[in-house]
Amino acid sequence: MVMSVFLKIPAEHHVASNALAFAVRDAFPVTEGHTLIITRRVVPTWFDATAGNGRGCCRTRLGS
Repeated sequence: MVMSVFLKIPAEHHVASNALAFAVRDAFPVTEGHTLIITRRVVPTWFDATAGNGRGCCRTRLGS
């Protein structure tokens, strides 16, 4: 099984999440508040993500 270091981030560090994706603040942000939205399904590139994964990422909203 392919793993991602991002999937090891504890849930208490998630600033938003849903069944398909979660968001965490960037540990080394280029700009203040920079946030990473990560699919729960491991894919090599964004372009390999399914349409459902893409929608899951787009629906991951801070504070919801």
